[in-house]
Amino acid sequence: MNKQQRLDWMPRRIVADMAAACGEDPNGDREALVIAYQMSVGLSADGWPGKDTAQSLYGSGVAIPRNRQAVERAFGPMPWKKTGRGRGIKWTAAAPDIDSMILHNGAKLRVWSPLVGEVAALFAIACEASGYTPKSVASYVPRVIGGTDRLSFHSYGIAIDFDPTKNPWGGVQKNGKPSMMRQRPMFYEVFEWAGWSWGGRWEDGKGDDMHIERKA
Repeated sequence: MNKQQRLDWMPRRIVADMAAACGEDPNGDREALVIAYQMSVGLSADGWPGKDTAQSLYGSGVAIPRNRQAVERAFGPMPWKKTGRGRGIKWTAAAPDIDSMILHNGAKLRVWSPLVGEVAALFAIACEASGYTPKSVASYVPRVIGGTDRLSFHSYGIAIDFDPTKNPWGGVQKNGKPSMMRQRPMFYEVFEWAGWSWGGRWEDGKGDDMHIERKA
């Protein structure tokens, strides 16, 4: 998206929150609003409502890792071993700090503790903006990636799966319809705006539609 497209894209909830944060009119010029907000929080006032602006509004204050190596460095050594049950693992020393939370629709979720506020805000905005509220939401599951000895980001509580049956790998439901993520793209776009990655972009756009992770 170019700047104007991104400004037009911004859901009303984001515009309202930004305006409230800097004391501006939510019905005024959007670029002027973004500049006013950026100035109020010490960001570069370029009028581009990108990841830095999103993280300033809703973020946890923890930098978003760019790749797997950065994730592993951020969490540090955490020895583990397989449980012998499927892909499950158990920690043998340190483990991620995981918190339980309740989303706005009453769904329970366990995520990495620093992300509780960020996940709550982005999920609520994504649901409102897209008109789609997933019934199944799951994050923390200590396990490896299938066919590998690499930890899934679910093991750290920094990945979330939404409605697996409605958002299958490949993007097509059993009834032949596109996944709900593809029918309601504003859902994952809100998370992408905040710097998260959507698994549906993997494998040349035929990837893991249910999966969104906090990695650039």
